[in-house]
Amino acid sequence: LMTEAVLPGLPKAREAFRRPQAELTLSKALRSAGFRGACMDLSDGLVRDLPRLCLASGVGALIDLTALNPDPAYAILASSMGEDPMLNALFGGDDFALLGACPPPQYEALRGALSLLTVGHCTADPSLRFTRDGQAHPWPDGGFDHFAPVLGSTQ
Repeated sequence: LMTEAVLPGLPKAREAFRRPQAELTLSKALRSAGFRGACMDLSDGLVRDLPRLCLASGVGALIDLTALNPDPAYAILASSMGEDPMLNALFGGDDFALLGACPPPQYEALRGALSLLTVGHCTADPSLRFTRDGQAHPWPDGGFDHFAPVLGSTQ
């Protein structure tokens, strides 16, 4: 049984899962800072949403998996439930984090003004890849699908 004494971030993690909040504050800050690029929420997981962003932008991407650091409280909670926090970050579908892309000079200016996490960069090559242990790998298929059939459904 997980309690707040064992995991101080548990109430916050539960509330975020029950009532996800869109990143409206960050969205407004990006707009105010002059952001001119592509941006979307990750409600279907990075694995499914990155290809959508890249296709719409006409670019590829190289993502560094070591940059994806799940919140420590979330990592403990996920692990306690037998879940892999990294796989949930990649394939999960309940997160309203924003994924964005813009030209490097603009990104550097935004990064100085806002708290942004760099997880990779766009490429002229349209392929999608990720790095792990210094090796590049093809981007996996999958991600969260809101419209996937429910297992055991008789429809």
